[in-house]
Amino acid sequence: MRLVRLARSEATVTPQNDNKVLAVITAAVGSDPMLDNVGISMKPVFGVIEGPVRIEAACGILPMREWDTDEPYLYGFYHFVDPRHRQSTHARSLYEFGSWFADTAGLALVWVLLHDHDRDLMGKERLMRRQATRIGALYRHEAAA
Repeated sequence: MRLVRLARSEATVTPQNDNKVLAVITAAVGSDPMLDNVGISMKPVFGVIEGPVRIEAACGILPMREWDTDEPYLYGFYHFVDPRHRQSTHARSLYEFGSWFADTAGLALVWVLLHDHDRDLMGKERLMRRQATRIGALYRHEAAA
């Protein structure tokens, strides 16, 4: 949970709900299947890099479908390396885990990169361009108060 909160401090669209975070983590480590309406597993998966003292990096992947298709794909919804370990190869290792998981599942993987600071986002983008094909961009409009 510490790593998730730390990631939220760097990039957020809406406030974090700790109960929802715990529910997703519980679903990932639990033994109950999470099947959609046609029997496809929709269970989240986490890749975790544990150091000698704490979890140093993690990524989250969730099977999903777009509104206009029956074909599932993998959505990389979380990718974070603790700032104390950013000079390591952890970020690349998380991407490699995601690629391995996608290849094993036989599904495309779409990573979403969010960061409130352009300099840090550009670093993530440089790494991602070496691993995957860019297919779009996200833009945020702040609602008028």
